[in-house]
Amino acid sequence: MAHQQHIKIKSNEDLASLIKPFLHVAGINYRDEIYLLKIIGLMKERLAFPQDFINASVYFFQDPNSFDEAGLKKNWELESCTWLKLLADQLKSVNQFVLSEIESRLRQLSVELQIKRANLFIQLDWQFLDGPLVPDYLK
Repeated sequence: MAHQQHIKIKSNEDLASLIKPFLHVAGINYRDEIYLLKIIGLMKERLAFPQDFINASVYFFQDPNSFDEAGLKKNWELESCTWLKLLADQLKSVNQFVLSEIESRLRQLSVELQIKRANLFIQLDWQFLDGPLVPDYLK
């Protein structure tokens, strides 16, 4: 079984015990245990190793200090800001902030806007990462 598959089957609590030392070394402080567990649950899909959590989720704990300006120009669309505001409104009403709920809201909004889910996700991803990383479930 590949490392990524081991990560996916671990509980959020088990992953937290593996991830906390990396958070400490990176100087990342988290609000509380519940918040950390929620973020771990959201980010499992992107992790191959526990230490990957730092780069994959730093924007949940610290403001970004740089971005890929050329990539942003290439992928940012005129409607992007509006799409992100609409998505933020959708996410405010989520009962449980878990991947399935977020995915459902992305899917619902993309249908309403008549755009590909990946296009909406790329706009969201550019806000936090140095470039787009579209999960398989959105392609």
